Amino acid sequence: MNFYIPLYRPAHWTTLPAAVKWEYVEAPFNFASLYPKLRVSKHTHGVIRTDRALTADEIATFQLKPA
Repeated sequence: MNFYIPLYRPAHWTTLPAAVKWEYVEAPFNFASLYPKLRVSKHTHGVIRTDRALTADEIATFQLKPA
């Protein structure tokens, strides 16, 4: 699967590559009330899943860590 940990900022359409669909699979602590069905992540900005694998360049540019 395509799971990533945003390192320095929450996931958002402006902080990820254009046209990539994504969703939280673990909610950031400060967004937990918005995602009550998700586990609260130990990672500051949660964990996301994308609809496709990101390239190494995209991972570096958008400061993500493969999970």
